[in-house]
Amino acid sequence: MMRSKRCRAPQEKITLKVTNLEDEGKDVYEIGVHVHLERLMLDYCQRRNLDYTTLSFIFNGSAGPNEDTA
Repeated sequence: MMRSKRCRAPQEKITLKVTNLEDEGKDVYEIGVHVHLERLMLDYCQRRNLDYTTLSFIFNGSAGPNEDTA
């Protein structure tokens, strides 16, 4: 019995730093380039015990849709 080998390309990852302007706290995330930023934002809110619906996230100088990817 012959098994086929699938080569899986390594997923590109980037490092993002999230800064809280109120307390100047910083969190660092390493995520894949195809991951929706909403996933990162939800995780950030959960870690900091914040309500996601009351926050504004700014990416590259503007508030963007949560469906954007890094």
